[in-house]
Amino acid sequence: MELDRIDRAILRALQADGRLTIQALADRVGLSATPCRRRVQMLEDAGAIRGYRAVVDPAAVDAPLKLYAFVKLVQRTNAHLDAFEAAVRASPEILSCELVTGVHDYLISIRLPAIEHYDAFLRRVLADIPSVAEISTSIVVATVKDPGGPVPV
Repeated sequence: MELDRIDRAILRALQADGRLTIQALADRVGLSATPCRRRVQMLEDAGAIRGYRAVVDPAAVDAPLKLYAFVKLVQRTNAHLDAFEAAVRASPEILSCELVTGVHDYLISIRLPAIEHYDAFLRRVLADIPSVAEISTSIVVATVKDPGGPVPV
């Protein structure tokens, strides 16, 4: 998909505030409402806009602790990859999971109420997956730049 200056302005504005009305969005990007609505629909249909969501404060929902875990599998076979990924999808504490290159196979981010919950999570979820060979965890001390922020457009 080829994005022009206005498409990029629409994407930036919606990333900053996904609740903008079409009229407010049109005013920000210098269009009238009808062509702005058509462009938003085109961006949605093309998959450039994948959805809209609320950004929730983790502390407000009793999940202030964020951890990253590097996971190494016993082997990188389809069966092991599929088993691990199915377990990850079933765990609401896991925010994201990415297959990575290097020494480890996956990088996962986890949200929990407190460090005391990590042992139970580790035993109930990660260590219970037969294909997992190694887990290395880091605790987030401070967030300098939010990784859930806008995508550069």
